[in-house]
Amino acid sequence: MVFDSLKNFGKYTSLNANFATVQEFLLNNNLEELEAGKHKVSDEVFVISEKVSAKNRENAVLEAHRNYIDVQLCLNSVDNMGWTSLDDCQSVKDEYDSERDLVFFNDEIQKQISVTKENFVIFFPWDAHAPNIGSGELHKIIFKVKV
Repeated sequence: MVFDSLKNFGKYTSLNANFATVQEFLLNNNLEELEAGKHKVSDEVFVISEKVSAKNRENAVLEAHRNYIDVQLCLNSVDNMGWTSLDDCQSVKDEYDSERDLVFFNDEIQKQISVTKENFVIFFPWDAHAPNIGSGELHKIIFKVKV
């Protein structure tokens, strides 16, 4: 997991060849004006713009992906995302869905990260995460980057 200021995203492009594509998109697009839905950025990157109702920590569920890395931001508020090492997740809630590249866990959140429009977080396949923790409606941007 990586958490940093959005202005530093370019420092992480060496972690994955497709992060440069994310960086270019961030620099050349107004994320607040991005239409809701899923948008293809390249053959190995897509971005989702969504507005979701926040939930409290007790109702948050850890999830993980195998084939995509998440780069997440929250444009209008604070998303207090939960994190737990995948190695510590022992209680599968819903089995892995290969079409959605998604598995859910019943395990406890170990850490919380407060993400705003000035920050970003990167969740790798070894990072279970519980997004959308907060209050009100969250305007989220999620880049899905092929591993």
